Amino acid sequence: MKIKKVVAILIGVTLIAFGVGLLSLKHYAHKAGISNSKNSILNLVIDNIIESAHNSDYVEKNIDEEIIKNIAGIDTVDIEVPFSNINIIPESRGNVKIHYKGYVKANFIPQLKTRTSNDTLYIYLEQEAGKPYNTKRVDLKLNIYIPKDYKKNMKIYTSFGHINVSDLNISQLKLDSSYGHIEIKNLRGDVEANTSYGDIIAKNYSGNITAITCFGDIILEYMDFDNNIIATTSFGNIKLILPKNSQFIIDAHCSLGDIDVDFPVTISKNEKNRIAGRVGNSRNNIKLEADSGDIKIISK
Repeated sequence: MKIKKVVAILIGVTLIAFGVGLLSLKHYAHKAGISNSKNSILNLVIDNIIESAHNSDYVEKNIDEEIIKNIAGIDTVDIEVPFSNINIIPESRGNVKIHYKGYVKANFIPQLKTRTSNDTLYIYLEQEAGKPYNTKRVDLKLNIYIPKDYKKNMKIYTSFGHINVSDLNISQLKLDSSYGHIEIKNLRGDVEANTSYGDIIAKNYSGNITAITCFGDIILEYMDFDNNIIATTSFGNIKLILPKNSQFIIDAHCSLGDIDVDFPVTISKNEKNRIAGRVGNSRNNIKLEADSGDIKIISK
């Protein structure tokens, strides 16, 4: 079992290098300012590819921009800013403050823009039409200060960057980062979180969640539980921490790992690397899949 697991990890590292190579050999010469140590291999691969990529005329700029927007009547905040860490910061305020800062060296500098359409506030970078965005060095941060009593919807996308959201009671939250971690804290609401190369972490959380990553761990810690969970990772572990009185229907599968459930499960299906059954009488469904990793459900 252990040998198979090591082989799977080595295959995963190879796929990372191959995927990043394909991405970088397109019309873009991307470079992400990711400093987290868990991404050191990915950074090294990106750096080597970028150094050998085609030359362009680059400009550089220190960015420090701020926009204030009215949030009255807004049901959805839609954020799409590539190559940037995105932080959602609740405050006692009646509007939205957008603070975009950092350093970028690229073939052109996209402009931070906002627009309102119907009940949606869009926050995005405006690029030159028909011109590929080639970056040399990026270290950007987008801090969005939002009313702490905002309870509607939010969508967040970044390509190379981490996403952090905390201290909200929200209806629906959609998070997407191609190469970055996703972390939520002290949050209530339904969440869809997707990243290709990064961890998904939820601490002191409550809500229905779908969490999907290819190369990363998923850690979900609930403050109270009466929800449905779908969590999938190809190369990584899944850890689910639930209150000890939680009840649920469980279906957990891993191809090259171990499953450990710290609850009394009434088993309906017990196959190799799969456990299906019920804890208590709840209709809440928990579906977990880790192709090359361990699954742990912990009672606290």
